[in-house]
Amino acid sequence: MASTVSLSGYASGIDTASIIKQLMAVESKPLSKLNAKKTAYQAQLTVYSDIRTKLSALSTAVEKLNTAREFKKTTVNSTDVDDEHFTVTASSSAEATTHTVKVKSLARASKDISQGFAATTSTIAGGTLKIRTGEDGEWTSITIDSSNNTLEGLRSAINSSGADVTASIMNDGDASNPYRLIITSKETGTANAVEIDTSGLSGTDPVMSFSISQTARDAQVEFDGVTITNSENKIENLVSGITIELKKIDTDNEYSVEVSTNIDGIKENIQDFVNKYNDVIKLLDDKTKADSSGIDSALTQIKRQLRTLISSQVVTSGEFTNMSQFGISTDSTGQLSIDDEELTDALTDHFDSVMNVMAANGSTTNASVRYSSSRAATQAGTYAVQITGVGSNLAGTIGGYSAHKSGTNMLVGDTGTPVEGLAVYFTGSSTGSYGSVTFSAGIMEKFDRLVDGYLNYSNGLLKNRENALNKKITDTDDAMTKMNDRLDKIEARYKAQYSKMELALSKLQTQGSYISGIS
Repeated sequence: MASTVSLSGYASGIDTASIIKQLMAVESKPLSKLNAKKTAYQAQLTVYSDIRTKLSALSTAVEKLNTAREFKKTTVNSTDVDDEHFTVTASSSAEATTHTVKVKSLARASKDISQGFAATTSTIAGGTLKIRTGEDGEWTSITIDSSNNTLEGLRSAINSSGADVTASIMNDGDASNPYRLIITSKETGTANAVEIDTSGLSGTDPVMSFSISQTARDAQVEFDGVTITNSENKIENLVSGITIELKKIDTDNEYSVEVSTNIDGIKENIQDFVNKYNDVIKLLDDKTKADSSGIDSALTQIKRQLRTLISSQVVTSGEFTNMSQFGISTDSTGQLSIDDEELTDALTDHFDSVMNVMAANGSTTNASVRYSSSRAATQAGTYAVQITGVGSNLAGTIGGYSAHKSGTNMLVGDTGTPVEGLAVYFTGSSTGSYGSVTFSAGIMEKFDRLVDGYLNYSNGLLKNRENALNKKITDTDDAMTKMNDRLDKIEARYKAQYSKMELALSKLQTQGSYISGIS
């Protein structure tokens, strides 16, 4: 507020400063009300912030259960001690069973080596050198001229040419010509063998010549008694959900690999979800009870939607349609609890049915196509499966939408389509129509989408309320600024008025004293 020279009561004897202070207290009551409103708005924002924190924790717990890939925790145990010869990983689509593995050969890259040279700067004949990998690969031409006609120069030229090879220089220790150029295929396997054409080279300097120092080789593994050949040591989706990476040859021994479902790990994830859900419900209950004004319906709406989802039904072909049927139930306060024995029995005896209620799930109408997994963006529905390429050229569409190959036998819906992330495992051998895949979202997937809407959508419930509160705070700040300016003027006016009064009284007192002195 404004500050002026105080003339409080010097003529009247009245404490005018106290009077002005009391007057300003009355004038400031609207400002106090505005400040109280701002404090209330800020408190509501804090409530929303607390809810966001709890919902974020719930979202993290939900993401461990919302898809079959996340829900179905698998454990792999092998008799290959310390994974010396191979490693096996299993995704959610892997069946709980036992496999046998024997590593017969490892894939390796093709290597060609040149004759020896005295130095890395030794000059070589010019012309055109051609390189390709694989019998059907495209030739890459490298021009050798005065700018690069040395061993070092050719190495750099090959590495920057775009050919699917890597060039390096080796010192083999020879007394006179120890330096050799080695050209190695970037990819392993016989299909990527290096071929070099030196017919375009000529001149008085030595013409490059190459010999094979390491032949290309494919990996071979005997899996469940069947020999599998692959150009790489990592073989993805050898069978549905199983990826094996070969490390060391052992043709004498066969190893056992057991894939099992980690029931205890799944129960831990479900318990984490229950805990986080209960935290959210308790916070909403506490805040709703504290909101005596009853004007904030957002908290009630969130609580109602969460509780409705918990008790919702999922259409499946299994034994269960809701979570209460396998031990996850709601008490009278809205809190979730778990019957451990009931849940354990359900996961042990009816695992797929539990998973289909909880996680996003799918089913197919053709034996050559099997549902594998989905993403949060996958939309529920029934989609025709069309295969247009098989084997290593697997291609096709899902519901008429574009899809791409993943791994060895997986077809996955492309980003930006209704089938984004919808993956099906194909075991057929010919092109054509292969029935349909039906996808539906389980309760956890529905939770994921609902909570994501609360947390992230620009026009979501929380965001709209937060935006509205922030606007109210801004408007209140503006009103308070204007009010303070007005109060400053009012206070200045009071002080001016009382100063004039004191001056007037002082003059009258002076005149009175003068008159008294005359008489």
